[in-house]
Amino acid sequence: MNGSTFTPFVPKFDLIAHLYSFVTGALFILGGATENILRKRAYTETLILKGNELILDVCCANGKGTRILSKLVPKGSVYGIDLSPGMIASAIAKNTRKYHNTKFKVGDCSKIPFNDRTFDVVTATLALHELPTSLVQTVMIEIKRVLKPNGFLFVFDFRYPRKPTVYLRALYNFLRLFEDDSAARFMMVDQTQLFAKYGFIKILQNNYLSGFMPATLYQLK
Repeated sequence: MNGSTFTPFVPKFDLIAHLYSFVTGALFILGGATENILRKRAYTETLILKGNELILDVCCANGKGTRILSKLVPKGSVYGIDLSPGMIASAIAKNTRKYHNTKFKVGDCSKIPFNDRTFDVVTATLALHELPTSLVQTVMIEIKRVLKPNGFLFVFDFRYPRKPTVYLRALYNFLRLFEDDSAARFMMVDQTQLFAKYGFIKILQNNYLSGFMPATLYQLK
């Protein structure tokens, strides 16, 4: 390599960390909802919490969801991890002073930087559809590893409805302009069966955006 230093690939989100709120907010608006309100509804209507849990928010981006979770566990803590240093820097700057029970670190969800059986809950919001299909198994095994026995996995992500309307087909096609084939496969797969392969049993589901974004709570058995 002629003595040159290898420069690792920098995730594209480093370049748009400051625009992430705008981009995701616009996506929710296209779906007919306000992002913060819908995120809060999904968490409060689907999660089963006592308020003292230790939560891991994987692929937390700039911490928008993490800070909502922090309010739901005032006696607990929420850790956010993301592969992008830019996103984590943004999350720390925007959240840690105001939300004292939030902590952020750069981390790969395929190699989660925490010990076995650490967390009561793992949340994945708009995260799993971003994974290459080849990494899904690795990530699910890692999530299972860091969860306590009978811990919970909360998934809030896209799913292609069984009976899509013209509007939902248009929303899906718009989303596909920005997503790859792995995302399409995740949206089309039976997600309940997928997670059951790794020991997660669905116990509750609430549907948002006409079923295009279900919020689902799974328990590790």
